Amino acid sequence: MLDLESTALILVGYQNDYFAANGILRGVVEEADRVDRTLDHTLDLLNHYALSKLTIISTPIILKPDYRALANSVGILDTIKQVGAFKVGSVGADSTTELLAFGDRITYVSGKVGFNAFSSSNLEDVLKERKALAA
Repeated sequence: MLDLESTALILVGYQNDYFAANGILRGVVEEADRVDRTLDHTLDLLNHYALSKLTIISTPIILKPDYRALANSVGILDTIKQVGAFKVGSVGADSTTELLAFGDRITYVSGKVGFNAFSSSNLEDVLKERKALAA
């Protein structure tokens, strides 16, 4: 059985550039409706656990304008760089409006610039704080 007090759901990259109908990465996906289904399934999961003690954390992908984190990239990572996706301060880098509807039930990691949710972010502090609140 899932111990909700010691479990975290970490959402990575639930941002406008990918999930919004006009997101600049929507055309990269072979079947755009799969993106919608992914979001729908995630929202179902969030609604199911909204009142539980499950820790829900969102770690957006935020990239500096020089895309230093994507040096020597290929595939989708190169496409992200080419189209200017997830750029710090852009609307495309903002969380999807659907996630915002959950208010403070979702904790957003700050300080993350790149793909690694643990490097230069406050994720460790967030997890410690959640653990202290549960105690």
